[in-house]
Amino acid sequence: MYRGMYFGIYDTMKPILLVGPFEGNFFASFFLGWSTTTVSGVCAYPFDTLRRRMMLTSGHQNKYYNSMHAFREIVGQEGFLALFRGVTANMLLGMAGAGVLAGYDQLNRISSRHSNCNETNQRL
Repeated sequence: MYRGMYFGIYDTMKPILLVGPFEGNFFASFFLGWSTTTVSGVCAYPFDTLRRRMMLTSGHQNKYYNSMHAFREIVGQEGFLALFRGVTANMLLGMAGAGVLAGYDQLNRISSRHSNCNETNQRL
């Protein structure tokens, strides 16, 4: 879910936002990537929390029966915000993912520029 949103939002928003003076700008691409990783991470984090909690209780006597049971127990005992506990650290880790996206865009632009230059030289 996270990766699908991550790449889907980034690839959808890139041609809309990174045009004109922002086209080819590393920092604009980085901030778009960071906002994309943040949105994706916040949306997917409750599911990750449920998965993690279910794995942690697998060795205990009191287990969650399924994900809905885990969701009801966590929200009932700790409140809805317990599903997002730790999401801030996840946002900071998203900076690395944003750097990867921005770096990939830069390398792709350099590579395409280099291949276009080679095609022009071969035609001459």
